[in-house]
Amino acid sequence: MIPEIRELLKSTIYGTSGFKYSHLDTDKKLNALISPDFHTIWNNQELVAVAAYCNRTVMVNKKPYNAYYIRYFSVKPNYQGKGVGQYLTKEIETHYLNSLNQKTVFYGYIENKNLQSLAVSHQFKQEKIGQFKPVLFSRFFPKKDDRFENIDPIEFVKFINQQYKSHALLHTNKIGYQGHCYGIRKNGELVAAIQANPTGWKIHSSPGVLGWLGRNIFHFLPVLGRLSPRTTFNYVAFEGCCALPENKHLLIPLMESCLALHQRHVGILYLDLAESNFPYFKRSNRMGFMRKIQEPPAVQFLCNFIQIQDTEKEKFYELPKYISSFDLT
Repeated sequence: MIPEIRELLKSTIYGTSGFKYSHLDTDKKLNALISPDFHTIWNNQELVAVAAYCNRTVMVNKKPYNAYYIRYFSVKPNYQGKGVGQYLTKEIETHYLNSLNQKTVFYGYIENKNLQSLAVSHQFKQEKIGQFKPVLFSRFFPKKDDRFENIDPIEFVKFINQQYKSHALLHTNKIGYQGHCYGIRKNGELVAAIQANPTGWKIHSSPGVLGWLGRNIFHFLPVLGRLSPRTTFNYVAFEGCCALPENKHLLIPLMESCLALHQRHVGILYLDLAESNFPYFKRSNRMGFMRKIQEPPAVQFLCNFIQIQDTEKEKFYELPKYISSFDLT
C-alpha cells in the first residue's frame, strides 16, 4: 500500500450531526485487511480520493456468495462537495460490471443521518436491505466472571457458524483478530462466546449541552468521568456475540468480563434490528449507565447485486445480517 493512501485514511474524519471522530488504530487495521482493492483519484501528484473494496465470501442461509465490503471511502476535505465521490463511485461501478462474471453482492453501511452519502447511494441505485444499531454497554467498575476464559478461535468459528447459520452476510474472516476470543462453558461445553477488540476514537467535536458537559465537567469527576471522554474514547468493539438459547443470560457477564480484562468501561455491540438478541438487550436493565444517556442513530445496510435475481435477493432482505465489528472500526 502506498503511503499516500495510508495517510489519507488515517486523517479521515467520520460522523454526522456535529459529532466528529477519527479512528485511532487505522494503521493496524490497514495492515490486517484481507484482499482489498484500492481505487483512487489523483490530481497530478496529489491523492484526492480513495475507496477500499474488500473481497470475501459471505454466507446467506448457508449458501456462499462472492462479495465486496466497502471498507473505506474518503475524499480530501478541500475536494468534497465537487462531485469527486460520485465520479469515483461511477468508475468503480464500471470497473466491476466489466470484470465480474459471477453472482456478487457489494455492501456497505451508511447512517440514516448521513444525508450526503445517502444521496450518492440513491444515485447508484443501492438497495436498502435492513438496518442495525450500535448497542452501548458500560460499567463503572467492571468485574470478571469466574467462568470467563479465553477460547481458541477455531472453536469459536465453529460455534458462530452454528449459531448464525440462518443469517445473511455471515463471514468469520476476522474472528481471532489479535486473539481476543472469549467464552463461558458448562460441563466443558461452550455455551456463550464473544470477540472483544479494544479500539478507540480521537474526538474532534462533540456537540450540544451534553457534549460540553461531558468534555468539561463529567470528564473530571472521579467515577462519571470514566464514561465521559474529552479527546479520546477508548472502548471494546464486540463481535460474534452468541449463546445457546437457554444460556443467553450469560452474554452480559461475558461482556462485563471483557471490559474488566481490557481495562475499558464501555463496549459497543452492533446488531441488526431483526436480530433476536436486539430486543433482548433493548429490554435489559443491566446494560449500564451509558445506554441510558446515549441513543446511537440507526445505520442502513446498502447493497448492489450483480447477476442475482430478485427471488434470490429475498434472503438478503428477510434474514438478520451478521455484522463484523472489525469492519466498522
